[in-house]
Amino acid sequence: MFSFRASKSIFLLLCFFAALSLPSQTAGYLGKRFITGYGFYTSPSVINTNGQGQRMTEKMKIAYSGHFALNYIHELYGEMAWRRRLVIGVSARYYKTSFSQELEIRYAQDAGSSSTFNYLSSTTHGTYYIRGMNYSVYLKLYSTRYLSPWGRYFLIGPVFKTHTATYSPDRLGLTAVYKPIPQGPAPDFGATTQRGISFDVMAGFGRNRILYDRLSVDYGYNCHLFGLFSPLKDFLFTNLTDKNYIAVTSRRRSYSANRFNFFIKIGYLF
Repeated sequence: MFSFRASKSIFLLLCFFAALSLPSQTAGYLGKRFITGYGFYTSPSVINTNGQGQRMTEKMKIAYSGHFALNYIHELYGEMAWRRRLVIGVSARYYKTSFSQELEIRYAQDAGSSSTFNYLSSTTHGTYYIRGMNYSVYLKLYSTRYLSPWGRYFLIGPVFKTHTATYSPDRLGLTAVYKPIPQGPAPDFGATTQRGISFDVMAGFGRNRILYDRLSVDYGYNCHLFGLFSPLKDFLFTNLTDKNYIAVTSRRRSYSANRFNFFIKIGYLF
């Protein structure tokens, strides 16, 4: 009889402690599993110009150089604690940047017949501006010692990117390198507004803190994996001409603006 009562007491005690520990093993913070908020991303603008036409280097004279220049990205996001260590999120990010570099291109001019052209080696001068949107779905995998959405995590997910480049013909042109550009048709950079799309994979590390049981503070860094290697592809396999200059360089600038960023995000937990 004593052993039965003792076993029953132990069983009830174990059930009691199991009930106490159950909420802490379930995804969410005090029963709250959803976060929505605003994120701010930034990175140094060293060689390329940012949305204000500034960069840190003095290499080219066609931009406002020598400033403490940063790239800025603004984000709206939503997240859900899906499993004990897993969060799924969606994000929309907006950024504005510019492109202002002296690059050598091939410039074709009509030599007098419909099938004959003079190809000249020339450099570009001037600045044009780019506005972009990034759309992503991502997963956050939290460390084993933490419970989502609180603690340190690894982030990964696909990114669909769109950008719109706009230039003024009065501010974008060519300067001859090897010989003067002869009189004739102006270089054709295409439509003054051009759009592009690209795909990437985002990865990074961060830490999420919960304040006052409602406020989520998230900070860390991320990178776009394809963007890390895009300069190699563009410089080795792309021949720049006046016809493809905007398409190629705007895609190149879109990759570089998103290549590596530090971020801080403020969200509401519910």
